[in-house]
Amino acid sequence: MNSTSSHRDTSVVVISHNEGQHLRTTVAELLETLPSTGEVVVVDDDSSDGSADGLAADPRLRVLRAPERLGIARSRNFGAANARGDVLVFCDAHMSFMPDWLDPLTDVLARDEVGAASLPVAAFDGTECRGYGIRWRDCLMNVEWLGPSADAPLRVPMLCGCFFAMRRNVFLEVGGFDDGLLRWGYEDAELSLRLWTMGYQCVVAPGAEVRHLFRSEFPYHVEPWFVVHNILRVAFVHLAMHRIERVVANLAGNAHLPMALSQIVESDVWTRREHVRSKRRFDDSWFFERFGITAFDAA
Repeated sequence: MNSTSSHRDTSVVVISHNEGQHLRTTVAELLETLPSTGEVVVVDDDSSDGSADGLAADPRLRVLRAPERLGIARSRNFGAANARGDVLVFCDAHMSFMPDWLDPLTDVLARDEVGAASLPVAAFDGTECRGYGIRWRDCLMNVEWLGPSADAPLRVPMLCGCFFAMRRNVFLEVGGFDDGLLRWGYEDAELSLRLWTMGYQCVVAPGAEVRHLFRSEFPYHVEPWFVVHNILRVAFVHLAMHRIERVVANLAGNAHLPMALSQIVESDVWTRREHVRSKRRFDDSWFFERFGITAFDAA
C-alpha cells in the first residue's frame, strides 16, 4: 500500500463535545488539507453548545449525532464504524494541520509491522516544544512526553490520543478502543499497550507535525471517579497481579476508589482480561522492560 492509494481511502474521525469554535476551525483545516477523496466524520457526542450545527456543507464531511453521551472510546468506535476509509485518523476537535501532514502518516502505515502512527505534536502557542509520543511516569499512569530521537520513525511506548492513525484492518483486528472505559481517560495508552503486546508497533513519523490546544481545564465536567475507574480497568485488564496491587495501593487515599473498584469488580473486566491475554504475543513485563518503565515494580 503506497501513500497515494491510502490517500484515496482516508477517514478522519473527530470527536466533539461542546468544543465551540475550535471544532469549526479544526474541520475547516482538515477539509483544506485532505485530498478530494478523503472524508471527515464528526461525532457530536451529545453537545449542548450547538458547535456541530451549521458546519460547512461539503460532500467530504459527515456529522454523526451520538444517541447518548458516549465518551471518547465509544465515540471513536462509533465514528470508525460509520467511516468509509481504509485508513482511520483519530483526532481531537482542537487541532491545526500542516498542508502535507498526511503523507508521512500513510507512508509509515504502509509497513505491516506498524499498528498505529502519529506525528510530532506541538502546542498552539508556537513554542518550540514538541512531543514525540508518551509514556507512563508512575504507577498511577500519569504520562510524560518523549523528546526527539535519531530513529526515524521513532518507536514509542504510547501515542497521545489527540492525534494518531491506524489501518482499518488493524483497528478491527485488535478490537478498536475499549468500550469499557468511561467518558474520558487512558483510552490512548490502553490501545497502544494492546497493540505492542499483540506484536504491532506504535511509531511517530518524521516529516510533518500537528498542533494541539493544550488546556488548563476542560470545557465540560469530568467526573473524578471515571478517571479512577479507567486507571483500574487498564491495570486489571493488562497488568500482572503484583502490579495491580501496586496501583490499588497507590490509590488508597483517593475518595473515589471504593466506588470505582466496586464498578470494576461488577464489570466484564475478568472476561476482558482473558480475551486480551489470549491475543498477546508479549506480556506487560516485556513491554515495561522494552521501554524502561520501572514505576510499577519499584519498591
